[in-house]
Amino acid sequence: YAFTDTKLTKDAVAAGNEFIYADKWLIDVTLDKKATLDKITTSTFKSGTIGIADEVFAHAPELLQISLQGSIKYIGQATFLSCPKLWKIETNNTELINDRAFGECKALSNVILGEGLKTIGSYAFYNCSQMNNSAFDGTSIIPDSVRRIGTYAFEAPPNWKNAMSLVYID
Repeated sequence: YAFTDTKLTKDAVAAGNEFIYADKWLIDVTLDKKATLDKITTSTFKSGTIGIADEVFAHAPELLQISLQGSIKYIGQATFLSCPKLWKIETNNTELINDRAFGECKALSNVILGEGLKTIGSYAFYNCSQMNNSAFDGTSIIPDSVRRIGTYAFEAPPNWKNAMSLVYID
């Protein structure tokens, strides 16, 4: 909300832009775009975008899939919070998934986190009740590159095999 009601936001929306940027960060999206967006890929954003700010896609009603390859290194707090239809995410080169980034995404069942991920914030996947690791034969979906996992990042989803293998480091 740092740029809400500022000249930057007003000018960008007036110009008809659906995505609003501050330097290399996506900071907002129009309500019309958020309401109809069903898939996000790296090509959704302008070239060189390195981060998605807090709550940008929170509560997006039609969002189904996210595939972040390439330059997106940072996912802000609650960026995709409570997206009711979101079932699949894939990251590659993302270094930070911040607190509550995917929390309350109750349809989320397919999560692929790429190498290079260093931090998974607190409650990042909290209450994602459809998450499971059965496709991974009980092994972790957490890449070896992760150095910090926040409190209740996964909150032991009920469908996980060998849930005791989840380690919380904070």
